[in-house]
Amino acid sequence: MILVGYDGSPQSAEAVRWAARAADLRSEALRVLSAVPLPVVPGIEYLPTTSVDDFSRAAEVLAQEGLELARAEGSADADAQGLSANPAHALVEASDHASLVVVGHRGHHELIETLLGSVGFAVAAHASCPVVVVRGEFATPARRIVVAVDGSESSLKAVDFAADAAHGAGATVEVVSVWGDPVLAAGLPVWDDPDEVQRAVTDDLERARTAALERHAGLTVTTEVARGQAAPEIARLADGADLLVVGSRGRGGFASLLLGSVSRRLVSSASCPVAVIR
Repeated sequence: MILVGYDGSPQSAEAVRWAARAADLRSEALRVLSAVPLPVVPGIEYLPTTSVDDFSRAAEVLAQEGLELARAEGSADADAQGLSANPAHALVEASDHASLVVVGHRGHHELIETLLGSVGFAVAAHASCPVVVVRGEFATPARRIVVAVDGSESSLKAVDFAADAAHGAGATVEVVSVWGDPVLAAGLPVWDDPDEVQRAVTDDLERARTAALERHAGLTVTTEVARGQAAPEIARLADGADLLVVGSRGRGGFASLLLGSVSRRLVSSASCPVAVIR
C-alpha cells in the first residue's frame, strides 16, 4: 500500500497526484491520510469532546477531498482515512503498514514547520519505509531518475529503489557521486591524494551501476562524478530529473542522526521530487 498525506494545500494535492500515478504503476492500493492536529492551548490539558469530534470530522472531509483527487487520476483501488492527530505522527505510525509514504514539501502549518521542522522532514526521518517528498517539476511515469551514492548502506538501498522505479516506468537511471576537499581531523588531513579519492568514488559508482543492472537487466544506467559540496552538486546534477533518490544517511556525521544533513538539504532544495531511502 502507498500512503499519501493530504491537508488541502496545493503541495499536498500534487503529492496525491504523484502517489496515485505511482500506485497505478506499481499495481498497489493507495490510502489518503488526513490528520488535523488539536490546537495546543496553554494551561488547558484537554478540549471538550465536541471539539475533538469537530476536528475528526474536518479530517475526514479533507481525506475524502484527497480521495477524489486520487480517483480523478484514475486510482480505483484507493481509500481515505481522517484522524484528529499530529500529521507527522499519524503518517509515521501508518508507515508500518505501507511500502511507500508520499508527502508534499510544505503544508498549511507553516508556523509549526518553522518551529519544529516540516512534516516532510519528520516523516522522512522516522518512517519505517521509503518516503517521497514531492516538490518541483516532474513527469509521471518518470523519464529520468537520478540516484546519489557514497558507498553507505542507505545509498546502496537507494540504488535498488531507483532501479525498481526505473524498471516500472521505463526510465533511465543516472548514478551520481560527489567528492570534496579534505576535511581536517585534529589538524591533519583525512586524505592527501586526490587521485586516490577520485578512484574510490569511481569504484563506488561502478559498483552501484553493476548492482542496478543486476537487479534489472536492460536498464539504461549512466554514471557521473563531480567535485564540490555534496548537496548543491547533487541538486545541480539532478536538475531536470523526474525523481532524485538518496539514502537517509551517508558516511559523514553521526550515526545517530535520523536524517543526514545532505538528505535534509536536498529535501528542501531539489527541483524535483526526492525519495529518501532508509
